[in-house]
Amino acid sequence: MALNGDEYSSGSIPKLDRLLFRNLKLRTIAPYLTADYLGYEGEAKLGNFPLSIHKLALDSKGGDRVRLTIGAGINLGEKLFSGETEIGLLARYEEQAWVFDKLEVGAIKLDASIAKVINLRVS
Repeated sequence: MALNGDEYSSGSIPKLDRLLFRNLKLRTIAPYLTADYLGYEGEAKLGNFPLSIHKLALDSKGGDRVRLTIGAGINLGEKLFSGETEIGLLARYEEQAWVFDKLEVGAIKLDASIAKVINLRVS
């Protein structure tokens, strides 16, 4: 089975207006889940703040594992505070069902300037 289309997200945080995918395949044999393209359209938000998505990828690891990687950044005010990281959602296929395995958070990059007195840069 191959799917093309989009799915609207609920009001959960973070919020993507529209998730896009191309050639999403759900199979009964490994690899169980693959996609040629994942993306989004419209605004992405974390609370009331704009969220920039620089990576959205689906990787089938060994057929019975899948990883959704989201690379995102947030900017709170022009040149005040910004941050960036990658988040990985991992799942495994067990007994005819997908089971959440773990959440991985990559290195967090921070850049902050408070009242032009305190400057913070962390990579």
